[in-house]
Amino acid sequence: MLSIKEWISTLKPGNTRGDTIVEVMISMSILAIVLGATFATSSRSLRTGVASTQRNQALSIAQNQVEVIKNAYETNPVLLAALQNPASGVFCLDATTLSDTTLPIPSTVTTCTKYQGEDYAVRVNYDPARFVFNVDVNWSSATGTAPNSNVQLLYKLPGGF
Repeated sequence: MLSIKEWISTLKPGNTRGDTIVEVMISMSILAIVLGATFATSSRSLRTGVASTQRNQALSIAQNQVEVIKNAYETNPVLLAALQNPASGVFCLDATTLSDTTLPIPSTVTTCTKYQGEDYAVRVNYDPARFVFNVDVNWSSATGTAPNSNVQLLYKLPGGF
């Protein structure tokens, strides 16, 4: 009968100085797979975060356009009439520069292609048949899955049927 010490010595190979090249290659392959999966997950997470930030910014821009229209409805009927009948049919609004002195809305202001310095194209138009303002914001997609992304808000004037 073998003692435990003799039995363990039979299990060990003769050369125990280090790992073989095969063992090193297997461990490197496993490490590469784990690192690749981690990189892919973090990259996807980053793209999703950037796309979410862009969508929130676009929604904020669209809501700002609607707020200017709401304010015109409540306080400035002259401006509201100009918004309902713009010279170009399509326009965008900058609340910081908009006043009665800019009326009527010039036909040269058709689309804001860089709204407040950002890469968002803003288009607002009015549908008199439905009493609805349509605010459309477009931007280049961060995810790369589509060439452009879009947020669209509709605002129906109170009292319109």
